[in-house]
Amino acid sequence: MEQILKIISLLAISQLVFMAIFNIVYFRKQFLGKLLIIYILCLTSYVISLFPEIQDAPYFVRGILLQLTKYTPAFLWLFTYSLFDDETNLGYKKLVLVAVYITSCLLEGMMAYEQMFGFEALELARRFLMILFACHAIYIAYSGFSTDLVDKRREMRLPFVIAMTTIVLAVIILSYLTDNRDIFEIAIAAFIYISITYFNFTYFRLFKDSPEIFSLVVSSSEKINRFKNIKNGKDAVIIENLKNKMKENKYYKNQGLTILDLAKVLSIHEYQLRKLINKTLKYKNFNQFVNGFRIDEAKVCLENSNKQYIPISTIAYDTGFSSLSTFNKAFKDHVGMSPTTYRNRFLNLDTK
Repeated sequence: MEQILKIISLLAISQLVFMAIFNIVYFRKQFLGKLLIIYILCLTSYVISLFPEIQDAPYFVRGILLQLTKYTPAFLWLFTYSLFDDETNLGYKKLVLVAVYITSCLLEGMMAYEQMFGFEALELARRFLMILFACHAIYIAYSGFSTDLVDKRREMRLPFVIAMTTIVLAVIILSYLTDNRDIFEIAIAAFIYISITYFNFTYFRLFKDSPEIFSLVVSSSEKINRFKNIKNGKDAVIIENLKNKMKENKYYKNQGLTILDLAKVLSIHEYQLRKLINKTLKYKNFNQFVNGFRIDEAKVCLENSNKQYIPISTIAYDTGFSSLSTFNKAFKDHVGMSPTTYRNRFLNLDTK
């Protein structure tokens, strides 16, 4: 059993090292690449800890490996958020949450070493947070699948997160097992090996598209000129028709609007429209595309002095947003300031 575990663990580590080197060489300057490298380091620490020899290693070595293993779901969560959620900036709040989680893990380790009162409760809370991180990562990937306009990212979205999260959940389950641990450890090591091998193959196959996947920020100039400088041809005609239909019929006010709905209106295939919005108009997410029209109408309302007393929330709902918070965030991301500030500046209103 031990020899089988060692062989499979070494195979898994080799694939993890390959993935880490690949990201260091090509994506070390990208924030997403750095997050993935840290996640790989944490996951590798867990695989190393499966070796029987580690049980006889000095305490500080086992402690470091254990700590890095605990960080795995948190960095998976950060990576998933950064890669798949185009509408939510990572923000300091999420980084602070992870920092607090890491601090609690360190505190738990020190309390456990000293056998201090209360470390069991802290350990239970940490395991609960690990499950929350892992489950939320799955939710992020699943919830945005239908609106994702980047085809290659859509291909890797669910398989990547489900596989990686399954690993995290398996690690948590293993921590509770006392019987048949050898078989379960071999199964986890084998699953890690198969998963990482698959994604290494996927990364290699999609190498040409990886820069697009890892570069999710659109510059202000791209936001302003999305419908400009489009070359003449069939695609230009479809895009012009799309823009006119959206403005004339105000489809963007429909909160349940889908790409398929618009494709039917334009009498084209869904995949064709998805590609046009992504490749030509440079949108990574369908909601961003729709919100652009909503914000344009909202700006017109905010610039109208006759509507200066209409509440911001009313404008948000009238233009198709499902909530005021979503509207405020989308407006600030698009315009660079809040709706209230935009109205006050444009109408020269006294804000004192």
